[in-house]
Order: sequence, then C-alpha cells, then structure tokens
Amino acid sequence: MATLYERYNAGEDSTGYCYGVRRYAQTFTVGTVGANVNHNISYVKMLFYRQASQTSYFEIQGVDGSSKPDGVVHSQAIVVDAGAAAPAAWVKIDMPSYLLLANTQYALVHYNDGDGNVTGGIVWSRDNSGSYGGGSMVYSSDSGGSWTVYAARDMMFEIWGDIPVTGATGNLNLLLGCGGNNGARIPQIAPHTMGLPRPRTRIH
Repeated sequence: MATLYERYNAGEDSTGYCYGVRRYAQTFTVGTVGANVNHNISYVKMLFYRQASQTSYFEIQGVDGSSKPDGVVHSQAIVVDAGAAAPAAWVKIDMPSYLLLANTQYALVHYNDGDGNVTGGIVWSRDNSGSYGGGSMVYSSDSGGSWTVYAARDMMFEIWGDIPVTGATGNLNLLLGCGGNNGARIPQIAPHTMGLPRPRTRIH
C-alpha cells in the first residue's frame, strides 16, 4: 500500500492556467514533511480542474542548481482528459516507478498539448502565500525553455510511494533471474555460500 510522502495540500487561494506554452511545476525535497527515506514513486495527486478535452503530461524531473526543472524526465504519465470540469478536485495520476532519494529535490511538472487558448487547459490550484519548505512553484511561458521561481507560492500536490524491496527477496530475485539480467547467464553459486552443507566426497 502506498504511503504519502511529500505534500502541500491545504490553503489554496489561487490557480495556475496550464495551456499551450505555459507550464507549471512544484519543486519538492524528500524528507521535508514526509519520511526522509528512499522510496519508489507510485502516483501523485494534484488539485485541479479541466476546461477542455486534451492530453496532459505529468512528469518527475530533476532540478538544476537554481531549483528549476532541468529537463531530465525520470517518470512521465500521459493522460487523456485528466480530471473533470470545475470545481477543482484532487486527481490521482499513476506514475511509472522511479526511486526518489532521501534529501534530494525534484520537480513535479505539468503541461498540456492544447491549442494555446486559455479556455483549453488544466487549472491547477495553488497558495500564493505558501509555506512548504522543500520547494516552491516554478513557471515557464516558453514550453520549459526557461523557468521562473516563485518562492512564496506553492502548488497543491501530494507524492505517494512505496519503500523498495531489498534483502532476502532481492537476493532471491537475482537467483531466479528476475533481477534485470536481460537474459545474461546466472552464475553458479556454491551451496555452502547460501548456508547449505558442503558436498561430501565419498571415500571407497
């Protein structure tokens, strides 16, 4: 079951219109308000409404030294007609799994393939006097070519994920060929290295 990690999910008093070349993002840092542990992202939730039929893009990107999206997409979901008409509601967006690292900042980026009309985009709720300490709203008016940080504003978001499976299960997956070896030959492992008795040599 997924766990809620980073979030800023109350206090909305304004909106950001995502359409055409306009993109909005929210940066976040693992461990700011959620557990400071590595975890695989499962899905995000965002508070928004949709004005028209369109295809929407939701991405987890890295950030540069200025806390702006760096264009490196770690996880992307493409959704046709995400959400519903006004009023705004929390919408769950399933994301391809990606390992988010403790004490690391990322950007949740959203944009659409609309025609550039203000009535054709998604309207994402935000707080113009936000208090999230691990990031802030970031805005682009040129399809991500450049970004402006709005340190006092925060978009409404939640990051949900799961702790990676490690230990004995991971070792078993490796032995069974489920560890991403891409068809490579699995090396033979001596029984005694797995806690089994050494084979005995019979003397006649």
